Amino acid sequence: MNTRVKVETKDEISRIKALQKEIEQLKKLLLKKDLDAMVLDSYLEVAAEDLGYKSVNELKKAKYKALIKAIEKSKGFASLTTITNCFGLKRDAYYKYKLRADKRLKLEQQIIEIVRKRR
Repeated sequence: MNTRVKVETKDEISRIKALQKEIEQLKKLLLKKDLDAMVLDSYLEVAAEDLGYKSVNELKKAKYKALIKAIEKSKGFASLTTITNCFGLKRDAYYKYKLRADKRLKLEQQIIEIVRKRR
């Protein structure tokens, strides 16, 4: 029968233990990330159903409009950061879109007012 003898120094043993500890930490981190992704996916599924979309893909296509609806419906339930992360956006993207939408609405109102004055 073959026997294997492995000679390790104290430095090698401590290095192996440190690497094993790091592997365990990385496994826990990966598990947490997977759970976070599952929570976000299930949040999107519920949001799609509540907002009247047929699927999560349809919800993602109408991303900004759906985002605003989701934020309005979930006041006090979830934070803006959580909701925007579900849509794969940052908070500033929401605020920028909202600013553009407000400017667009203001411009449309000004045009309507000009048309009313001319009639």
